[in-house]
Amino acid sequence: MRILSQVWPGFFSAALALLLFWGFWPLSRGSQWTLSALALLLAGGWIAWRWQHMRKLRKAACGLDDAWLPPESFCGAVVLVCGDDELLFGENKTRETQRGWYLRISDPENLLLMAQRLSVTRPGLLWQISIMMAIAPELHKDGDAFMQQMHAWHRAISLSRHWLTADLPVWGCCYINPPDADYSSDARWFTRLAGYKEMQIWRDCKVGVPLSDWGAQPISRQSRLSQTLWLNGAVAWTASRILSVFSTSGSDAKPLLPWMWIWHLSSFAVQAGNDWQRSVAGITSLAPKAEEKGGELPFPDPLLSVLPARSGLSRAERQCGLAGLLLGGFLILAMLATYINNQRLIRNVSDHIQLFERMKGDMLQPKQLAQNRLRDDARLLDEWQREGAPVSYSLGMFQGGRLLVLVRSVMNSWSPPPPPAPVIVQAAPDTVRLDSMALFDTGKSTLIQGSTKILVDALINIKARPGWLIVVSGHTDNTGDARTNQQLSLRRAEAVRDWMLATSDVSPGCFAVQGYGDSRPVESNDTPEGRKLNRRVEISLVPQADACQNRVEPTSPQKGEDSTLIKEK
Repeated sequence: MRILSQVWPGFFSAALALLLFWGFWPLSRGSQWTLSALALLLAGGWIAWRWQHMRKLRKAACGLDDAWLPPESFCGAVVLVCGDDELLFGENKTRETQRGWYLRISDPENLLLMAQRLSVTRPGLLWQISIMMAIAPELHKDGDAFMQQMHAWHRAISLSRHWLTADLPVWGCCYINPPDADYSSDARWFTRLAGYKEMQIWRDCKVGVPLSDWGAQPISRQSRLSQTLWLNGAVAWTASRILSVFSTSGSDAKPLLPWMWIWHLSSFAVQAGNDWQRSVAGITSLAPKAEEKGGELPFPDPLLSVLPARSGLSRAERQCGLAGLLLGGFLILAMLATYINNQRLIRNVSDHIQLFERMKGDMLQPKQLAQNRLRDDARLLDEWQREGAPVSYSLGMFQGGRLLVLVRSVMNSWSPPPPPAPVIVQAAPDTVRLDSMALFDTGKSTLIQGSTKILVDALINIKARPGWLIVVSGHTDNTGDARTNQQLSLRRAEAVRDWMLATSDVSPGCFAVQGYGDSRPVESNDTPEGRKLNRRVEISLVPQADACQNRVEPTSPQKGEDSTLIKEK
């Protein structure tokens, strides 16, 4: 779960990138696939690197147990105690007090591992962490070896700042035995803050008193004087052995100025011939007595309130902030894409409007095509207005409402001229032409035997229709008398009409009979072939509104008339 909490930004960023490429940006299909593959590759590489990095940290810090780390909800100071911590912790690794949580750091290598572990598992506590150098000069015999240890701690503190915070407070507490056995510990903590020249004296849970005021008090003046002289030696020893090392710079260490330094007078067992005894003997020619027994050293709990107050973010707040930052970047890019999409929509619709307005009215077909394009634009904008625009056009930037009004006004400003009135072309009547010699004998008007098949074929092709008149007309050649030919053609037409009435259910009112004689030849009568074609009976359909109604049969045509129309009763 902790590793997942470190790699989730990669998954989240990849998801936002895919949503941006496929949902907002106006990209071609190939560009979408290319950018998606690139985003997934970058996110996968970052996740793999982060995962491997976290595994290395866990492997390096496998000896550290999170159980003795403070919970992330801890509100007090978190102090990493370095240096001489045996008399502070004993066999313990941690100590929790009313104001702070002290973590024991036994060597410089563990300080860097602890800084890495805290930055990963307790990022919300980074602003509460400080480093305290606990120094007991009377526990060290070799001054040069002690200064080498200080160089190692200096380097470790500088490297740990990369994992914690750049302004990580570093402070120290120097424990020394009092000058005499009758020491009264009415003033327990002697402090000097960075930037302050005068030392202050702190009692438990009280405000510090300047050293000059404390020394001027009439109570225990002799004891306070001896303590002041004793502290002057401790301050000089601290400056020569510790501060001189921290003020130097190296390849991995920058000059370090402790934010606060504390001196505490307390009895504890020391080694004979230690560096502190030699330092005092070099000043006074008298070596202090080496204590052989003593108890545990106290923690500087009252001084934790003096540490600079810093505010930070918890892990949840940091992750929420990172998620908000990623979402903010996504929204900025999405709104930019939405703005571009809406500008393209406005530009396309404006081009369609300009094209429509540039076309003259006499350019009928191109102008109708331009109007149809505007009609498609209006239909699309109206659909988006009613059902909601796509997400790539929304985010508060859709201008479809105003565009729709403009498109409709331009589209309705012109209408094509009405189409011309339709020209009704009267269809030519259907006509069936029958050879008279195949139906009748010469000079006769009675149907001969064998003519039925020809008439049946004619009846199939000629069918009664509403509003159409069946006209049967007879024709002859110019052989003989014209009146005789006319009468003969009329009787033959009647014979055909009578046969059709007898063999079908067509009303008699649908027929008209005409006899034209030789007045309408289709070929010349000068040749036998022409005369044969002129001897015929024609059946045709003629449009007539009152067709298929009873008609009065007229008499034979008078002289000079071309035909006689027989109307059925």
